[in-house]
Amino acid sequence: MKFKFFGYDPECGFELFETEEQAKQYAEDAIAEYRGESCDGWSEEVDQVCWGKLSQHTVMCNKKPSSNPEFSYYCDYKLKDVEQ
Repeated sequence: MKFKFFGYDPECGFELFETEEQAKQYAEDAIAEYRGESCDGWSEEVDQVCWGKLSQHTVMCNKKPSSNPEFSYYCDYKLKDVEQ
């Protein structure tokens, strides 16, 4: 998995990044946007802006052909460590 970092802003959502610097910049930019709109007071959502390092991500597993014509296969999902 090439994405090892994330950023979150309640206004724009969850984003994945390849580097720590990109994730941190995403969060800094989000705070700057809230700052620009703070003439009437800070939004309560600004304290939800964050960034961090991914530890695990979801991967497909146990993929099997399906006998049901509506599905080509059955599968499950599990968490897998992000390779550092």
